[in-house]
Amino acid sequence: AFKDSIVEVRKEMKVRCKYKHTGMYLPINKKAKLNGVRHEKSLFGMRKPERFKTCDTVYKPVYEKYKQIDFGHHAMAYRDSAVSTVLNRNTKWTDMLIVCDVTGSMSPFYSDLMLWISMNGLKRSIHGYTFFNDGDNKPDHLKSAGETGGVYHCEKKDFDAVRQSIMNTIVKGNGGDMPENNLEALMKAIEKYKPEGDIVMIADAMAPVSDMKLLSKIKIPVHVVVCGYGRFVHPDYVKIAAKTGGSIHSINEEVAFLMEKNEGKRFSFGGIDYIVKNGELKVIKYS
Repeated sequence: AFKDSIVEVRKEMKVRCKYKHTGMYLPINKKAKLNGVRHEKSLFGMRKPERFKTCDTVYKPVYEKYKQIDFGHHAMAYRDSAVSTVLNRNTKWTDMLIVCDVTGSMSPFYSDLMLWISMNGLKRSIHGYTFFNDGDNKPDHLKSAGETGGVYHCEKKDFDAVRQSIMNTIVKGNGGDMPENNLEALMKAIEKYKPEGDIVMIADAMAPVSDMKLLSKIKIPVHVVVCGYGRFVHPDYVKIAAKTGGSIHSINEEVAFLMEKNEGKRFSFGGIDYIVKNGELKVIKYS
């Protein structure tokens, strides 16, 4: 099993002070010193240098160590911090329903999600989890929109239950073809949990969505977290965020959408330029 020593890095505000030499020297006579007399020379080291104090407010990293966590033998022995970075950046997301792709290419990212849950699962408001593997090893030619399968839910919030749910989903299938059944998983998660908070979908940035024809059925804003992209993020994910009035996030980019107010707006995300035209998102060019 892969185990990791969990280390949380946070920043604390500190006041840092330094003493600097004015270039002048204090007189030996105390009365002269009080009267403001200063000298340009140290008199062979007998006069002390005059110093003044300066203070700055700085942010100092503080490290807190936690016990080792067993991630299970299916998790790869490395992680990518895209998921935890986005979740930590968006602290206003509450009562979250997290829907996560756990197919083979997503191993570094669901490992990062497990790490985040172990450290934040009790601090942040989470409604439930849904994990999907694109069909439980179903032959690709038998997959169809909304009926691919391999979607599993976890209502418990504790780390061990979530980890076990992820591992059980992985054991039953690892994806097969590149397109994934993201929208089927979203629909089943919404049907089960009937969420009133924020929906967060964690997805493979380079894998197309196999069931985009279901997008019109999703009426709730979706926050899409894309993981592991190279040069481009697949436009399907930007369209999901835009059409639902949600947002899309990577480790270093974020765009929020409200389509009725974005008509004619141009923007870039994940290496692609877009425009909102007639209420639809159109690709202009690949940067």
